[in-house]
Amino acid sequence: MTKRLFLYLLGLAAFVGLLTSCAKEDKFTQVSSLSFSSTPSSLAPGQTHKLQVKAFPADADEPYTLVFTSSKPTVASVDAQGTVTAIKDGQTVISVSLKDRPEVKAEFTLTVETIRITGVEFTEKVASLFIGQTFSVSTRVLPENATESGAVEYTSSQPEVATITQTGYITALEAGTTIITVTVKEHPEIKAEFTLEVKQLYKAPKNTQFRKVGYFPSYRSITAMSDEYLQMLDVACYAFAEMNDDYTLTIQQPAKFQQLVDRCKSLGVKVVICFYGGGSSHEKYVKMVASPENRAKFIASLKTIVETYDLDGVDNDWEFPRTTDGTAESNLALMKDLARLCRGGEKQYLLTMAVTSGLYPGNRSDAISDELIALVDWLNVMVYGNFSETRPYQQHSTYSMLEKSYDYWIVRRGMDPRKFVAGLPVYGLAPGPPKRTSSASYATILRQNGPQAMVCDSALVVNSVHTTPYWVYYNGLPTIYRKVAFSVDKGLGGIMFWEVSQDTTEGASLVKAACDAARFEWKNKEE
Repeated sequence: MTKRLFLYLLGLAAFVGLLTSCAKEDKFTQVSSLSFSSTPSSLAPGQTHKLQVKAFPADADEPYTLVFTSSKPTVASVDAQGTVTAIKDGQTVISVSLKDRPEVKAEFTLTVETIRITGVEFTEKVASLFIGQTFSVSTRVLPENATESGAVEYTSSQPEVATITQTGYITALEAGTTIITVTVKEHPEIKAEFTLEVKQLYKAPKNTQFRKVGYFPSYRSITAMSDEYLQMLDVACYAFAEMNDDYTLTIQQPAKFQQLVDRCKSLGVKVVICFYGGGSSHEKYVKMVASPENRAKFIASLKTIVETYDLDGVDNDWEFPRTTDGTAESNLALMKDLARLCRGGEKQYLLTMAVTSGLYPGNRSDAISDELIALVDWLNVMVYGNFSETRPYQQHSTYSMLEKSYDYWIVRRGMDPRKFVAGLPVYGLAPGPPKRTSSASYATILRQNGPQAMVCDSALVVNSVHTTPYWVYYNGLPTIYRKVAFSVDKGLGGIMFWEVSQDTTEGASLVKAACDAARFEWKNKEE
């Protein structure tokens, strides 16, 4: 073989090898079949579904493009990315195939079907409301997977009794019954309803008795007042039930309280429990009254106390609601809840509240609304405690203070006089020294000054803090007589003592004198 021939054959072999190599590189593993990873059996008009396609064999490396089609695009369409959109009720075949080899394909039948609404129901409703209350109902259509429009509308058969907005917000307007109905808009025949009773808010019955009310603080002796004087009272008010951090109430000295309850019941004196929101408790009371849940806890514990000790009512001595910080509205909500507690059952309980004298009308006095006044049996008006560190001879509970308090609550506010129970102090107070250390009990005043002090309204006293004699102002018997005569003459609801354990046990008892005067004045008025 010549050299030239050899080189020719070598070149030919190389060319053939190259061709073989190219052929191998151009040879792909073809897709033999297609399948859908998952397919919906049905869709509702407006629903969509993204299709996922698998190619077989898994190792196929043939480049390909998928083509999606719908046999009835008016029933359901499918885009180039495989997203199916249901349009109207019917059936269609959804297919996928290779663009270059349409014979390689997969398909499934899709049913487009509207899931009809068959019913509607209330998930939140209420059987009764009091006038002024509100409630938001909620509903759902059935079945829960219905694909029709679930729009509903609300109606009240007696809108003068209660109205309802199209968002389900009910407002109770007057006593009576109404039917609240929810209707599916697209199917007026599909509806649900319930009967709502709107009740008159519980109001206190008319007070026809001249009451004598005495406060018994838990930190004083329960036995300081003799049975002879105790039985002159109509109502004994135990102060105070303590509020815990969880907004429940407890009696701190249950044995002591039980002793008072037993004494009062044996003498025919009613007993009410008093709660107080002053001092460090104020902020807790603000949080309690602002929350329906917290008020519920509070009232549940109060109800337990009332039932456990077989009490005759409750007294709100939270003296700090204001119109300026929203607590007036919150306190009103609490009093409405208490009214339902006190008057919603078979046994009727007293509901009272201690309020300021109204000497300086403003956000505190205005916080006691006419609506609130209607709820209580009476107000224990604190016609005492007028204090000044700058006016050295200011008396804290003058006769004129009672006149001015009457003018505010009765003349200017128009309150029923029988709701006004006039507070009488059984203690003296100095305007100069710090208030918390300057008070003196009526018993102390008489003990340090002798019998003549009973006919005065001022006296010198000392105590462990103020060892130098200082003036205190109080109500001696003549002033007490005048106040009682005024209260009877004006047709007030009674007198109240803060507080009875500061009275003397001797014959010059201020409480006895006031009760005797009340009985005398009342008898004369009737005659």
